[in-house]
Order: sequence, then C-alpha cells, then structure tokens
Amino acid sequence: MNTANAVAFFILGTVMQVLPQITSLGGAGLGAQETQMLWLQFMGLVTGGIGAGYLVRMGAREASMLVGRIALRRADAREQTAQGARASQAMPLGVRVTF
Repeated sequence: MNTANAVAFFILGTVMQVLPQITSLGGAGLGAQETQMLWLQFMGLVTGGIGAGYLVRMGAREASMLVGRIALRRADAREQTAQGARASQAMPLGVRVTF
C-alpha cells in the first residue's frame, strides 16, 4: 500500500460511514435496509481504519526520522563547537611545545 491508496481507503471509509446517515428513511425494525446501513457503517469503519492506520504509521515514521536528523545535527554542532573551543585556547605562558 502507498500513501495515495491509504488516503483513498480513508476517504472511502468516511463516505461509507456518512452515507447511511444521509440516506436513512427512519423506519422501525431491522429490515433489509437497516441491515445494509449497519453493514456500510461497519465496513466503513474497517476500511477507514485501514487507511488511517497506514497514514498514522507513515506519519510516525517520518516524525522519528525527523527527530533523528535533528539529534544528529545537534550532536555534530556540539562536536564542532567543542573542537573550535579547543583550537582557540591559548597556550599558557612558559610552556614549550616540541615535536
């Protein structure tokens, strides 16, 4: 499944959830029409849940990669700052450096 399919599943599930409420005629009893409406609502929940689950999983994956990149950048910045601070430290007076 890809993102376009997940969005289509989510939209289809939403339409299947809303359709029985829009077209309900308000009859008493559990006839064929009420059974169809119940089936549409249930399958809409399943279909929308599949699409929403995939989208949430993809969003969580993107968010974790973003957090990882930010942490890596911060670690690199700290390291560069530490190296720059060490390089700019002056030698104390009276110290001889020999190689």
